[in-house]
Amino acid sequence: MFCALSGEAPEFPVVSKKTGHLFEKRLIEKYLADNGVDPITNEEMTLDDLVAVKLVNKVAKPRAPSASSVPTLLLTLQNEWDSVVLETYQLKQQYHNVRQELSRALYENDAAKRVIARVMRERDEARQALSNVRAAYGGSETAGAVDMEVDDAPNAMAKLPENDIETINVKAGTLMSARKGKKKATSPTLALTEDIAAYTELYNVPSLHSATNPGIRCLDLFVGDFHSAHRELVATGGSDGTVTITDIGNKKVLATGKAAGGKRMTSVLFHGRCDKSKAGSFFTTGGDRKVRFWSLKAEETVIDKPKWEDKSHKGEVTGIAVHPTGDYYLTSSSDSTWSIGNVHTGKTLLNVKNPDLTHPAYTTAQYHPDGLFHALGTADSTVQIWDVRTPEKVGAFADHVGKVRSVSFSENGYHLATAADGAAVVKFWDLRKLAAIHTLTVETPNAQSIGRIAFDYSGQYFGLTCGSELRLYLAKKWTQIGSHSFDGELTGLQWGPDAKYVVTSGMDRRLVVTGVKE
Repeated sequence: MFCALSGEAPEFPVVSKKTGHLFEKRLIEKYLADNGVDPITNEEMTLDDLVAVKLVNKVAKPRAPSASSVPTLLLTLQNEWDSVVLETYQLKQQYHNVRQELSRALYENDAAKRVIARVMRERDEARQALSNVRAAYGGSETAGAVDMEVDDAPNAMAKLPENDIETINVKAGTLMSARKGKKKATSPTLALTEDIAAYTELYNVPSLHSATNPGIRCLDLFVGDFHSAHRELVATGGSDGTVTITDIGNKKVLATGKAAGGKRMTSVLFHGRCDKSKAGSFFTTGGDRKVRFWSLKAEETVIDKPKWEDKSHKGEVTGIAVHPTGDYYLTSSSDSTWSIGNVHTGKTLLNVKNPDLTHPAYTTAQYHPDGLFHALGTADSTVQIWDVRTPEKVGAFADHVGKVRSVSFSENGYHLATAADGAAVVKFWDLRKLAAIHTLTVETPNAQSIGRIAFDYSGQYFGLTCGSELRLYLAKKWTQIGSHSFDGELTGLQWGPDAKYVVTSGMDRRLVVTGVKE
C-alpha cells in the first residue's frame, strides 16, 4: 500500500470513503486544511470522510526526544519532505491544467484562421461576381446597388494593356522554342569544374563609395559593346546613396554620382541583359522610394541627371528586374506592392498590393527567363509566383523562417532558388510541380544567413554569399567546388560570361573579381 500523495508506504494510513484512495494521515489532513477537496478527483471532502486502516503490527511510538537530538532533526526533515511532496503534487496539477488550456487556445486559433480564410475566399468570389455583373451591364449600377468598400479594390481586376500582353506572349513563345531547340551539350568555352575550383583573385577595387557611411549594398554586371568598344562594366550602389560605374576590363572607375537622394541604395541593374539593350543604361532604387533610369555617355565621369524617375511606390523600393523584351521593368517595395512600368517612359502600367491577410512587405523581385511569370520575396518568409499578364498569384513557397533576401531562376526555366534570414539554407524548387526538390545547408562558423544567390548563365553552376564567405557549387548535384573568404560581409554577387569569373562586393567597400587565371 502506498500513499496517493507521496508514493510511499504510509505510517498511519487512512482511506477515503468516497474515492477509496489511500493517504498518509498527516499529509491528507494538511491538504484538506488548505483546500477541502480530494487531491485526486477534486471532489469535496472532509476529515469525516477518512477511515483509519488498522495495522496488525503497529510500532510503538517512541518517547519525545530532546530538542537537540538526532531524532528531532529527522522529524524536522520529515516535515520539510511532507511540504515538498504536497507542493510538487500541486505543481503537477497546475502544469497539467496549463497544458490543457494551451491546447484549447491553439485549437481556437487554428479554427479562427480557417474562418478568416473562408471569409476571404467568399469576399473574393463576391468581388468577382460584382465585376461580372458590372461588365454585363456596361459598368452601370442597378437601382439601389451599393458599392463594395475595400481598400484594394482598384487593383483587384487590374492587368496590363492587351498590346503589352501580346508582346509578352510573343517573346515567351520565342524563348521557349529556343530553349527546347538547344542541344544538351554545354558551351565549349564554359569553365570546367576544375577551373572554378582553382579560382583566384584577379582584380579588386578598394575604397569605393564614402568612408563616412561605408559599404557597398548592391552590384550588377554588364558585358558587351559600349560606345564601339567591348566593355565589362560593374555598377555598384553604396550606403551613401551613390552609384559607381567601374570598367573591370581596363581596371578603372568610369563615373560616379548621387542616385538615391542621400538614402542608401537597394538595387542597381543594367538594362543590357535583354532585347533592345541600351548600352550604358541602368536602373537604381533606394530608400528615397524612387526608381531612376540613367544613360551613361562615353566620356561622362559624373552621373547627375536621370532620364526619368518613377515615384509610384510609397515605401522603400527593395528590388528591380527587367523583362526579357527590354520594354518593361518590375519593382518590389516595402509598402507591400509590386509594379510593372514602361522602360522607355517610366510610366507605371500596373501596381498590385500584396493580397495576403497581413499584407507583408516585398523584399526582392525577379523575372522568369521566359517573362511570363515573376517571383517576389516577402518579409514573412514567403516566395510568391505571379502570372505577369493577369495578374494572379499562381503559387507560393512558405518553407523559410525569416525575411526572404534573394531569389534566382535557373536559365532552364524549371528551377527557382530562394534564401532567407533565420537559417543558412538555400531551397531549390521545381516550378512544374511547385514543390521543393533540394535544401542546401551551408555550414558556417557564425550561423549566418545567406545573403545573395545566383545561377550562372548556363545553369550549370550556382553561387551564394554567407557573411564574408563566397561558396560555389555544381548545380543539380549541389556539391561544393569552391570557397573564398573576404574581409567584410558580402552584399553582391554576379557571374561573368561562361563562368570564367564572379564579381562580389561587400561592406568593406571592396569590389573583387575572382576567377580563372589566364
